[in-house]
Amino acid sequence: MATPLVGVLGPHAVPRGMETLEVPEAAQVSAAVRSLEGPAAAPLDAQRPVVVLDIETSGLGASLVPFMAALAWHERGRVHLMQWTLHDPGAERPFLADVFACLDQVLRPGTRLLSYNGKSFDLPRLRVRAQRLALGDSAPGGVASLAAEHLDLVVPARRVLKGSLPNCKLGTLEAELLGHRRRGDMGGMEIAELWERMAATPGLAEALAQSESESQSQSDRESEPDMLDPFLRDDLAAAQLHNRGDVFALCSVATAVAQRLQQPQCAAEAVGAATHLRRVEAPEVAVSVLEPFVGPARPRRGSKLPPPRHPQRGTDDGWLDAALLLADLHRTADQHDAAAALWQRVCDVSPGHVRAHDALAKHLEHKKRRPDLALAVARASLAPCPRRIARLEKKIASS
Repeated sequence: MATPLVGVLGPHAVPRGMETLEVPEAAQVSAAVRSLEGPAAAPLDAQRPVVVLDIETSGLGASLVPFMAALAWHERGRVHLMQWTLHDPGAERPFLADVFACLDQVLRPGTRLLSYNGKSFDLPRLRVRAQRLALGDSAPGGVASLAAEHLDLVVPARRVLKGSLPNCKLGTLEAELLGHRRRGDMGGMEIAELWERMAATPGLAEALAQSESESQSQSDRESEPDMLDPFLRDDLAAAQLHNRGDVFALCSVATAVAQRLQQPQCAAEAVGAATHLRRVEAPEVAVSVLEPFVGPARPRRGSKLPPPRHPQRGTDDGWLDAALLLADLHRTADQHDAAAALWQRVCDVSPGHVRAHDALAKHLEHKKRRPDLALAVARASLAPCPRRIARLEKKIASS
């Protein structure tokens, strides 16, 4: 059978074992989602901006079984939690139907489904299992709820942070962005192996209920042997804590990623942030994010080095990428002179840089009508374009 765990937590409350992590309020999550989705996104429900979804499965193959699921959402200043655990393989259909029914109930217009890698993992797996169990769109407790607007946090997180963090696993983001490290957390492979032990234990739900029954006296417990493997019980509790921890951590991680999107800590992060902002149709914000790391578009007279950046921003490893991206943003905004100044700076800092020389040569040829200058720039490239050079030489000869 599938047994739901229902909890209502006060403001900033967290599950046991995660005492150092606070759950942000709905207004903070709402602001983070708006920042991550950009100005073109659909309107957001400020009171219930997201319903967080996370599942645990029996592995990674096509025949995996989702045997644990958790949802969390804000309501009236509190965080609501629902968690389901599948104890009997034969009860998978009512287990999933209950999860889908709850999703359908708590999702409303303007509420996003928030996950971490959910578009690639959680939702496709749930849809496959629902199809096999005849839980279609029209079925009671069907899969239609998964069609809600979805923010998969792994996408902006990877774009913004892949250049500054060792990896973009959720645990790494918790540790690096929030300073939170879970104590004794259970890994994904351990959770997958747990299902095999659970499925091989007949009457697991009844055994758990008997083991945890508050009505059973201490003397009864001492006189009656516990038929449930204590290691299985402890591992199941650890897996449930991991699952709850993921849904609660996601709200905090979303706000932290949104903050780094607006205030990156190094040039590599600025490039990732600007790339994401450009994808979500916020090019003006992308420019404002890059400028502190690149400096003004026009170089200082007599200097071939980029002007100093903020002293706390990290290394210069991403400066060239940041300058080139900022130049491209200026170009697409028809600010061609600003773009050309940045291409010139890249050529000064990295002589022969192919992209910068090509872009500057095109600008001088087509915008400034100066084939002589364009030819000099094109020839200085580490990979000169023969067709461009021949065309420019012909223009100069015929002028």
